[in-house]
Amino acid sequence: MADTDDDEQTIALEPDQHVDTQTAREQRGARASERDGERPAAVVGLTPEEEEARRQEELDELREEDLEQAHDEEIELEARDERELEELRRRREVVAAAETSEAIRLSEASRELRRDGDAKTRQAMSDWAHGHHLLDEAAVRPDEPGAAAQAAAGRRYQRAAVREDRSAEADYQRADRYDAEARERRGVAQQEEQPPAIEAVRRPAETPQARKFVHPKKVRKHDRSTEPDLGLG
Repeated sequence: MADTDDDEQTIALEPDQHVDTQTAREQRGARASERDGERPAAVVGLTPEEEEARRQEELDELREEDLEQAHDEEIELEARDERELEELRRRREVVAAAETSEAIRLSEASRELRRDGDAKTRQAMSDWAHGHHLLDEAAVRPDEPGAAAQAAAGRRYQRAAVREDRSAEADYQRADRYDAEARERRGVAQQEEQPPAIEAVRRPAETPQARKFVHPKKVRKHDRSTEPDLGLG
């Protein structure tokens, strides 16, 4: 009767089984390499201390790369912010120049209107006085030939004086509006000439700090005369 003990049985592997076993070992080795971070074979045999040092070095390199990347991104952001600020300054300068130019034009127009108003006022006063004189003469000699025509001329002068006075008042009112608009435009120009608010936020004014005076500490010298005599000398 054949011996059927498991300890004494010998099982022969077929060729296909040898190939499958080799493939399984290779797959396990590949997975181990992946777990080890695909490290070279020479690195896998490091001692724990060397492995920890190598891993710390890799972490330091990663941190340094992260810092460099963050620094580059910060520089890029600052450059972009500076370009945006420069464009904002340029637009504000253009607006300020346009507002200033318009304010100057309005001021000149206001002065011209006031000159016209003054001239019309003087003409109105002259026409009113001349018309009043003609009316007085016609009233003194109403029966003389031409008295009616003289009175009519006097009334025409006075009506012209009223028209000139109204036109002068309209010029003065327009000049006042121009002056008010010119002041507003100068205010806008002054605001545009100020640094942008975002630039003030980026560069806050440094408040002076009081300097603290630190008194030097006094070093107390040890008086050996007060030490007890132990009789060791």
